[in-house]
Amino acid sequence: MRWVVALLGLAAGCRFELPPGMVVDDGPVGGEGSGSDMGGGDACPSGANPHDEDGDGVVDVCDLCPQIANAPALDSDLDGIPDACDPHIATTGDVLLAFEPFAVDGPAPAGWQARGGGSQNDWVVGGDALRITSPDDNTRLLIFDTTFAAHTIDVGFEIVSVVGGGFEFITAVGDVRSDVSQFMGCGIRVDNQTPAPDRELIRNNNGNFTSPAFDASEPPAASGGYRIVLTIDKNVETCSVPNGPNPHKLVGAETTQGNRFVGLRLNRATIAFRYVAIYRI
Repeated sequence: MRWVVALLGLAAGCRFELPPGMVVDDGPVGGEGSGSDMGGGDACPSGANPHDEDGDGVVDVCDLCPQIANAPALDSDLDGIPDACDPHIATTGDVLLAFEPFAVDGPAPAGWQARGGGSQNDWVVGGDALRITSPDDNTRLLIFDTTFAAHTIDVGFEIVSVVGGGFEFITAVGDVRSDVSQFMGCGIRVDNQTPAPDRELIRNNNGNFTSPAFDASEPPAASGGYRIVLTIDKNVETCSVPNGPNPHKLVGAETTQGNRFVGLRLNRATIAFRYVAIYRI
């Protein structure tokens, strides 16, 4: 099922672009063999929602990779998801369950539930993004029920600013219980605490945090655009935090807990979430 928020006109605000090296561009949009992520030369039906998150000329509802501009049409496993955004390039069965471009100004879209610090009203859509500030150590979370225990969450966002003086982080979370007492998190820390700022894969189980993997080889910047992709599949969690030309990929082989929710989590930062793509496996 493709789920896209309706839009009557393009929302105002700056167009988000992924960091250099993250935008895939393989030729003109449209037409078979053109390298388009629209694929197969199919025409988009008239009257389709006009929002185009990645700005490649193919509207979200007709774009097989709505978060990656001009994604090549190559689909190695023939499951309808191009390799550029397929969570499992060599294994068929992935489906784009939901795509949310945060295009309609107002509260957080239906289906998203606030947890942790603050309230539902702290999550506000404006300027083609979901905006939230976590001013203290009372972590803010927003979760969504995928209805599947095996899933992927792909998030594009900008770190607008960080507060300083504590742990500052942003994570995409999966395998989440509705009370957020269990989850896997894939994300970055951008503070000056010990250990150094890093990209990390973490697990929370009833308040006990463990870090199966982390990568401090290239400290994340405290502002700018990022993309986080967290895949939960069987007993393997894969965390990818591309930024600049160097992808950072972490794998943890801990048994998943079979929870259905995914979400967004931040601490001591102001974030503009540009899109969330959710895949089921």
